[in-house]
Amino acid sequence: TANSKACAQKIAQMGVPQKKIKVIYNCLYSDRMIPSRPPQQVLTELDIKNKLIIGTISGDAPFKGIQVLLEAISQLPKDKIQLVIIGVKKDKWFPYCKQLNILSCTTLLWLEENIADYLQIFDIFCIPSLSESMPNTLLEAIHFGLPIVASNVGGIPEVLEGNGLLFPPGDSKQLAHHLNQLIASPSLRESLRQKSLALKHLFLPQTKAKALEDLYRNLVSKKKSLTCSIK
Repeated sequence: TANSKACAQKIAQMGVPQKKIKVIYNCLYSDRMIPSRPPQQVLTELDIKNKLIIGTISGDAPFKGIQVLLEAISQLPKDKIQLVIIGVKKDKWFPYCKQLNILSCTTLLWLEENIADYLQIFDIFCIPSLSESMPNTLLEAIHFGLPIVASNVGGIPEVLEGNGLLFPPGDSKQLAHHLNQLIASPSLRESLRQKSLALKHLFLPQTKAKALEDLYRNLVSKKKSLTCSIK
């Protein structure tokens, strides 16, 4: 099984026959998506007031595209926004934020125990990756009904095409353009929020369980048919 059509294509390129590949999306479990603190407490701890929050959950690896996101943020109105990045080392990115003059509007956090605490305060979610299959962060953002801006890589466009804003990987100017669109338009944010919520059913545990059950039943049925034909 592959977690996206893009992943399925990669597996096929390795020589696995297409008929032996089945796309079944990952799922999110509800207990992971329950905040442990109220939104205002998190905002107070981060010292964020009256700003639109652009958030991402990422990592320090180059393919995660953090540099691209920081460059895009440097092109936005810094008095209106706060960027919150979870999963990065402050020492690694602090000098570059200082160079871009975005320290005042950037919050860098290492791995947090309860991601839902932060997802609940985001106004916009960004995935700046240079490569991905089907990132769980996309599923998490959809669960919280966040407007999403993401790079057009891997399995992301098969979910977000028409449901979010896509930009070419590595293109900080186009990313900044889309973020500006969302900053300027509450109605666009609300439209994309509703589209995210409408996608939640694709990534429920029962959806994945049903897909796996159907797959196994189909395989068992084929084996029985083959056994009978041989007899």
